[in-house]
Amino acid sequence: MQRVAPVDDPLGQAGPWQVSGVSVANVQRGCRLGGRGCRRGGVNVPASAPRAAGNVRTRAQGDQAGAWDQLCTDTITRVTIIPDTKDWTWVLQRPCPECGFDTQAFPREQIPRMLLDNAGLWRELLAGPGDPRRRPQPDVWSPLEYACHVRDSCRIYSGRLALMLTQDNPAYPNWDQDATAVSDRYGEQDPEAVSDELVDAAHRLADGFAAVTGDQWQRTGNRSDGAHFTVESFGRYFIHDPVHHLYDVTGRSST
Repeated sequence: MQRVAPVDDPLGQAGPWQVSGVSVANVQRGCRLGGRGCRRGGVNVPASAPRAAGNVRTRAQGDQAGAWDQLCTDTITRVTIIPDTKDWTWVLQRPCPECGFDTQAFPREQIPRMLLDNAGLWRELLAGPGDPRRRPQPDVWSPLEYACHVRDSCRIYSGRLALMLTQDNPAYPNWDQDATAVSDRYGEQDPEAVSDELVDAAHRLADGFAAVTGDQWQRTGNRSDGAHFTVESFGRYFIHDPVHHLYDVTGRSST
């Protein structure tokens, strides 16, 4: 479920580039974080950069290496992610083998509390150590980008839930989540603001599910790809998304 991207031309434009005096024809695989720069095998690195013989840097070479490190870090935040086009409705039939979450293992009335608990974990993650803007690798979303997606998903699903409760078997308006990530510049948003907005959006959606009673759980709605939901299956399907994305970021499964 991780968003991945092609890296032949990660910024969507071929070079040449000029960064602090370092000319680059095209940045490809090999960018690393943590100040480790770029491997020669993955980048068109001038023969003089960035180390001298004996693994000792001159001052000029140190400056050049720093430019490569900064270029790699900048690249990490600007790669366009390949859209996730898979149909995830199968999580309503069996536990997710990646994150371990089982959408059928809890009463439907627990959905609001699960939403709020998950939102609290995202707040902790964004406020924790490290830079949430930094991608773990060029072709995977950063914690901040995932959090923006979870926030916007809560907002979209609040609108869809309202449609299901007020209209008969509505069709949901389309939402291109990957286009939104690019147009809204997820990787450049403020982590503190995103944290507050995510928690607020989760509360609104949780309140919507908490208000559902009786036969309302069986009201229906439809996605444009033909997927059909009841309010109950809609809630169970949705809650897997923020749980799975937390797993994408932390590697900690639900089991």
